[in-house]
Amino acid sequence: MTKTTAIILAAGQGTRMKSPLPKVLHPVAGNPMILRILSHCVSADFDEARLVLGHGSQLVKSVVEPFSNLVSKKLQISIHQQIKQLGTADAVKSAEIESLEGDVIILNGDHPLITVQDLKGFLADFRELKLDLAVITVTLDHPKEFGRIIKSSGQLKAIV
Repeated sequence: MTKTTAIILAAGQGTRMKSPLPKVLHPVAGNPMILRILSHCVSADFDEARLVLGHGSQLVKSVVEPFSNLVSKKLQISIHQQIKQLGTADAVKSAEIESLEGDVIILNGDHPLITVQDLKGFLADFRELKLDLAVITVTLDHPKEFGRIIKSSGQLKAIV
């Protein structure tokens, strides 16, 4: 069976939230967003999660480490530090990508509405279609504050 690794991006400040609490620690339905994402990785049978931290990393670690100890037989969680906030690509590089094997899914630590079924379905389709790369996008009425995917004739051209 192919190894599955999640790189979870959780280094952002969350300035739009107007809170000193790191964005991924804000609770949704009573649990910090980051624990929701990690729990979904466990339920989706991922082998590994590489958590990229930056802003408030010590506080995030204090929440993640007890969870990591609880699920250590099901999901290997490692912490990686993004030293400078140089964007998404730099955050991904911070997860020591040269040592990755198998399938890799990059997730945002602040997307609590993703479900286990979403993750399993995406991976199943990715593997069935034998893709090298897949990106899930959404069309928004007002995308200014978000990263954007630039497509031409249905093909990915850039990520802004």
